[in-house]
Amino acid sequence: MLSALTDHDTVEGAKELVKLNPENVCAGVEISTIAINFPKQPKPLPVHLLVYGIDPFDKKLNEFLDYKRDLKLESAKKTIERINNEFPEYNFTLEEAAKCHPMILK
Repeated sequence: MLSALTDHDTVEGAKELVKLNPENVCAGVEISTIAINFPKQPKPLPVHLLVYGIDPFDKKLNEFLDYKRDLKLESAKKTIERINNEFPEYNFTLEEAAKCHPMILK
């Protein structure tokens, strides 16, 4: 029986599955992105692209996912900074943001 595994913007789980059962695994990744260029699109739309048949140990893929994660973290930090500038009495933190959306810190 063939197993497949994808996760949001990481291949760490796929790496573990391949190590456990390399013959019966179809490794994948779910790339989270934003669609912005569709005709007549009123606003950006979240898109989750499932990609199968990857090598989860591929250096370029892992570098891309690390870069993407760093960009997401920087964006979250900037958003929190803007919130705290508007509402200084609250002092919102990155950890609190991760409670709302756990992918922030992954």
